[in-house]
Amino acid sequence: MSFACIEEVCHSFGSNRVLNAFSLRLESGRFTVLAGRNGSGKTTAARLLNALVIPDRGSVIVDGYDSRDKASVFEIRKRIGLVLQNPENQIVADTVEDDVAFGPENLGLSSDEIRRRVDASLKAVGLYDKRLDNPSSLSGGQKQKLAIAGVLALGPKCIILDESLSMLDRPSRADLLKLIRRLCDEDGIAVLLITHDMEEAAYSDYVYVMDGGSVVMKGSAAEILTDERSLHLHGLRTPVACAAASRLREKGYPVPQDVLTEEDLLSFIGGAAC
Repeated sequence: MSFACIEEVCHSFGSNRVLNAFSLRLESGRFTVLAGRNGSGKTTAARLLNALVIPDRGSVIVDGYDSRDKASVFEIRKRIGLVLQNPENQIVADTVEDDVAFGPENLGLSSDEIRRRVDASLKAVGLYDKRLDNPSSLSGGQKQKLAIAGVLALGPKCIILDESLSMLDRPSRADLLKLIRRLCDEDGIAVLLITHDMEEAAYSDYVYVMDGGSVVMKGSAAEILTDERSLHLHGLRTPVACAAASRLREKGYPVPQDVLTEEDLLSFIGGAAC
């Protein structure tokens, strides 16, 4: 059963049609990517799921709640945590731990539960040792991790990351992709990553590709990322490892279709060498 479902949504801002018959489903425990070039409508889709945008036509149902019902908006936002591209927009306190505690405090949780959530969230993103620091002293990547920790502390059933890995260096991005996998696999959280970087999509379970406000491709990560021609048509680049695996297959090497990341490719080459 889908945790969240967008069905045939059309939406305009003034005379500008942003979404056109757009549909998407999020499953609990599944890491989903929504990819597309700039201006394709990805951010509007994210805001639909968090009831920040109400569709002109079509429906958005989150955990049984219809976003068109004003009484459902609070329930939807309790269930979905949204992490923005610019972490500065989500930092509100003078210490790292107080910033993470802000959301749980507004939920009226007990002091003990707030402490537990703050510590667990900071440990999950690798910022526990920075808990007493002022957020202004953090690097850009650390601020993004702080924003993610703040959302984790709310205990959402779904997390949406809107280009939230774009400011991170390579090691930090790898760490957070592993965290996303753990949240899906161990905690059953639905995760939607909005990106134009198909290297990030290589770690996902399912991929939607948008262009011109509509879904133009959808399928497993392996199905989408190995379709180089279609990705190029919609302004996206195949991950380097996928392209390399494709070239090896053309030369007769039995590279599996699910070799999508550099780690996958190195593992295959190492195994073949043995």
